[in-house]
Amino acid sequence: IDMHVHLEKEYDKNTYLRRFRMEQGYKALRAFAHGKKLLKAGFTTVRDLGGSGANNSLRNAINNGLVEGPRVISCRKAIAITGGHADPSNGMSLKYQVATDYKNGVCDGAEECAKAVRWQVKQGADCIKITATGGVLSVARDGDGPAFSEEELEAIISTAKDRGVHTAAHAHGKKGMLRAVKAGITTIEHGTYMDEEVMAAMLEMGTYYVPTITAGWAVAENAKKEDFYPDVVRPKALRIGPQIQETFARAY
Repeated sequence: IDMHVHLEKEYDKNTYLRRFRMEQGYKALRAFAHGKKLLKAGFTTVRDLGGSGANNSLRNAINNGLVEGPRVISCRKAIAITGGHADPSNGMSLKYQVATDYKNGVCDGAEECAKAVRWQVKQGADCIKITATGGVLSVARDGDGPAFSEEELEAIISTAKDRGVHTAAHAHGKKGMLRAVKAGITTIEHGTYMDEEVMAAMLEMGTYYVPTITAGWAVAENAKKEDFYPDVVRPKALRIGPQIQETFARAY
C-alpha cells in the first residue's frame, strides 16, 4: 500500500511547461502507465492525493476491469486557498490564468470551503485532500506557512465527515499542521517541521502520519540539478526536502 501518490505526475525538467500542453486524455494515459508500473512493483492499493480528475477515471476503469492497475483511493483534486499549494493558476501570467473557485479546488472562507468539499464528493472523490501549509513544488514563495484558518478547517473536516469521507492534509510547517490536527484531520502528509507538541496532539486526536520519505529525498536531490526546478522552487526543495527522514525517526 502507498498512501500518497500522484498518478498523473512524474517530475522532470518539463513538468512546469507540460501543464500548458497536455490534453486531459493524455493525463489519463500517463496515470494508467504509472499505475501499471506501481502494480508491477508490488503495490496493490494506492491513495491518489491530487490530480485533475483523470485519477478518478483511472480508478473507475480499473474497478470495471477495463485496464489493469492497483486499487485506487482518489481525492480527485486537492483543495487549497487562493495562491496556496495546489492553486492551479500559481506561477502563470494573467493572460493564462484560469478563473479559480471551489470547483477547481480553490476556496476562501468557511462557506466556500464546505462547498468545495461537497463538490469533490459529488464528482466521486473517495477522500478529501487539503494543503494546510505552503508547499515545495508549487510555483509560489511560501513553502511551509499556514494556509487555512481554524474556521475553514472546521468547515472542511466536519463537511467531509458528514459526507462519509476521510481527510488528508499536506503540511510542512508546525502552525498549519497543528491547526489541522486539532480540527480533526485524519492524516498528516509530509509533516516536515513536526515537533513534540504536534506529535502529542496527533496521539491525542488519533491522527495518522504519512511521512513520504522518498519524496523528500527526491526533491532535495533534483534541486541540485541545474534548471530542474523554477528559481522559486529550488531553495524550498533544498531546505525542506532533507528534513523529512529525521522527522520520521523522531515521530517513530
